[in-house]
Amino acid sequence: MNDMQFKPVLESQTDQAYMILCRRIDELITKNTGQYTACYPDKATYINRNNNNENWCLLNDSGIVGIVSLTKNMIPEEWQGIYNSSSNYWLSSFFVDTTEKGNGYGGIILKECIKQAKIEGIKEILLDCYMDSVFLVPYYEKNGFVKIAEKRFKYGAREFSAGLMNKKI
Repeated sequence: MNDMQFKPVLESQTDQAYMILCRRIDELITKNTGQYTACYPDKATYINRNNNNENWCLLNDSGIVGIVSLTKNMIPEEWQGIYNSSSNYWLSSFFVDTTEKGNGYGGIILKECIKQAKIEGIKEILLDCYMDSVFLVPYYEKNGFVKIAEKRFKYGAREFSAGLMNKKI
């Protein structure tokens, strides 16, 4: 990982990291990907995650190039009862900055998440994924994630399928 660092987002970096999240969500909406975006955290939630050391970033010489949130031993309410795990990282808010896409930073972030999980004795990484995405599902599968459940969600007039995926460590 030449000249790259993967580390918790510092308080002084919170605004920069949150802006990466906002730019990527704006891009998803602008490109009309159909991906449900209302689930991403507002700034107060993101700051709270930061205070709990759940937000991580990948940095190069120019600053933060990607972000991810890793929450220990958490399964969101919508997946509880469908799958149980007592030793996991819940991976969420995983984005590479719009200006840095295509440089392999996403794969580096995933590898670093796995390293961090091993350090902490975590046995698996969980995430949920918009199943209609022609990019996300193959991307996670290529990186060793397996779909373990799928569920239809309805938020207002919007209905879509999401998959619960895991990677054993």
